Amino acid sequence: MRPIYVIAAAFLLCSGGFAQVDGISQTGATEFEDSAQHDSGADMQSVDQSEALSYQEPADENVSGHRGHTRLVIAPPSLHAYSNDKSATWFGPVLEAAVYFKMSALHDLEVVPLDDVAAFINSHRNFAGGILKGSYQKIARKFNASHVLHLNYEVRFAGEIALHSAISPLNNAHLDPTSDTLVPVLYLDDTDSSNSILNYALKRIAGRIGSDTSAIENMVWDAGPFGGNPRLAKEIGNLLQEEFKADTLRLIKIGNSLASLAENNPNSWLAQYTAARIFSLAGQGEKACALNAHLLRQFGDVMYALYLHQSRYHRGAGRYERAVSQAKFALNQEVLKGRAYYEIGKSYEAMGSPKLAIDAFKNVIEEDPYYPPAYSALGKQFILRDDIGDAVDNFDKATDLTGESSSGVLLEFGAHLEKAGRTQNALTAYNTATQMEPANTEAWLALTRLHEQQGNYNEAAKNYLYLFQLDNQKYQSFPIKAGELYEENNMPTDARLAYELLLQKRRSDPQARIKLAGFAYREDNCDKVVELLEPLDESWRSTRDVELMYSRCQSIAQTQQAQTEKELFAGAGQYSRNYKRPLYRRIISISSLAAAAASFGAGFYYDSQIKPAMTKYQKSNEAAKVTQYHNDLEGFINNRNLLYILSGVALTGFTVNIAIPAKGK
Repeated sequence: MRPIYVIAAAFLLCSGGFAQVDGISQTGATEFEDSAQHDSGADMQSVDQSEALSYQEPADENVSGHRGHTRLVIAPPSLHAYSNDKSATWFGPVLEAAVYFKMSALHDLEVVPLDDVAAFINSHRNFAGGILKGSYQKIARKFNASHVLHLNYEVRFAGEIALHSAISPLNNAHLDPTSDTLVPVLYLDDTDSSNSILNYALKRIAGRIGSDTSAIENMVWDAGPFGGNPRLAKEIGNLLQEEFKADTLRLIKIGNSLASLAENNPNSWLAQYTAARIFSLAGQGEKACALNAHLLRQFGDVMYALYLHQSRYHRGAGRYERAVSQAKFALNQEVLKGRAYYEIGKSYEAMGSPKLAIDAFKNVIEEDPYYPPAYSALGKQFILRDDIGDAVDNFDKATDLTGESSSGVLLEFGAHLEKAGRTQNALTAYNTATQMEPANTEAWLALTRLHEQQGNYNEAAKNYLYLFQLDNQKYQSFPIKAGELYEENNMPTDARLAYELLLQKRRSDPQARIKLAGFAYREDNCDKVVELLEPLDESWRSTRDVELMYSRCQSIAQTQQAQTEKELFAGAGQYSRNYKRPLYRRIISISSLAAAAASFGAGFYYDSQIKPAMTKYQKSNEAAKVTQYHNDLEGFINNRNLLYILSGVALTGFTVNIAIPAKGK
């Protein structure tokens, strides 16, 4: 792919303007009223399709391998790093709007709306920053775009502007390997030829991506963007570049300023076009409709993309029926039929007519079977109808077309299921996402959150532990959450295991030590309590519960030590005597000692298996194996505890039997 280098004036000073089209008759029977409340008085049947258009029938799959018609994403122009004037970022949004408007007038080419692209990428409207080409190529695939047009401009000396353009073909789309073109240098005060030079450059670009440039509507392309006012470009550009950081109130002010420029320069289609778009972003649909209506009166019969804009503006104003009627005009252009039905479906969706919305989205797929947003929109409608099978089928199709991870589509699917109140199906969607991509923490978090909301505390706790295994720094608090859920649901063994897992990964974690000390305290294991709490600093040991456990266990430990010493002394005195024990007493002693030794040995074996099982459990990233290792580990711990208890009982029996005095000789 070799970039086209176009050195052109900023088409700031355009000859002609709207005056060039004042006397042109309207094709068909379409007539526009002066009032902005009525965009078109014509019925759909009155538009003469045979006279209005010149296009080529798109094949299902062209010879280059791209499926569907030519669909273009235009990346925002950025200021070249070597530009002499670093403050000329105002030129970017002006150039973008003009290129988008002109390219949208081609009848065999669809241009993805600017704001559809902006919804998927941060800083999209920041013309001062450079965004990697790969980011736009990834987004372009969301719309099954065939090409991405990258624009880059360099402000040189004496008002020269060098425009660099590069085309990225997607999905093996057509790209004519025509040699690079150099357009003669123009200056910013050239009022006659700048627009025609830009047109020539854009025709070269359109030809390279396979568009029929012989069908270009001169009515649109010959009209100058600024209506002959060379100072208008910078005024518009300075306003538009504020969009990136503007809130709603600021957007309204920008829209009002642009509308004022449009009123004072009635032949500038760019002022009206950009003002309408800004008002739409600010939620001022009625104002956007009024401005776009002026453009429809000038270009409506030959530029059907304007009807799609008008449809969106009406929808933003809550006028859904009018939005539908305006979108229907775009059905006259073959490559826009899919988008037209999509806009119709979105309007029906907004007005709460699911059946009509589904029919419209199905029409999109019939006209344009490679348009991913239609499948996603249709899937959402099936969710609301509780038709999960058809919903999954449509999301799967969207995944196939975009090439995105299925887990991402399933997360979106699950979110809509939740919104529709289908929580069980949402759990299935999230769970499927985790199975397909085990390291996707976003999917695990969504699944865990919903499990906890639905009262599935055991599952939520397991997921908290799995997330801790994936990232024990970011999710260091999750074992505590898991343990507390287990304790609340009377699962002390699992709770203890969760706290031990945290302590093993983070030896100094005070919460894990306090939680485990609580278990030892309830088991009267004061030695363990002291061992766990002693390393804590004073701020943790001074809390009421911790101080109580620690001080009491220290006291008990001292008392037990004194009692043990006393018993040992007394026992030594007893054994100094010569006892004669009955045979059955000797048999009991030997049996008890043997049982104690055997139980202890078996318990020690299970104890030795716990550490390897814990290691497997911690290192596993497979959900199924995590459950298996958890069960194995729990079994080893339970068997060890039981055998140690049996050993203790047998040893106690042996001790008691020895301690009971026997009749001497």
